[in-house]
Amino acid sequence: MEIRVSHILVSKFDEADHVLRELKAGKDFEELAKKFSSCPSWKNGGDLGFFSRGQMVKEFEDVAFSLEPGQISGPVRTQFGIHIIKLLEKKGTPDPVVAKAPEPVPVQKQAKPAKVVAKSKAKKRKR
Repeated sequence: MEIRVSHILVSKFDEADHVLRELKAGKDFEELAKKFSSCPSWKNGGDLGFFSRGQMVKEFEDVAFSLEPGQISGPVRTQFGIHIIKLLEKKGTPDPVVAKAPEPVPVQKQAKPAKVVAKSKAKKRKR
């Protein structure tokens, strides 16, 4: 599966919080990307185009692939800075679900062997 996202890249969490407040107030994502993003994609309103798993840094990718179209993430820290990600669309078939490992078969605990306490028969010495 491929997804298409836009993002806004900032360097500080307070900047990301400010952008998120603007988005919640109804401001346009593309316009905010053009105004605040430090990524060259700001020219395209933050649009990164389509990509599949393995093409972006893990932190970014994990969040981007977890979103639904139109959904906007909270701040996501990567080695490049702090991103606010908007999923624009998904195409192709979903990635195959990794088969869930079967439940482990319970192992019966074996009874511990009884401790054998050797009682020494101490002979009483008569003096």
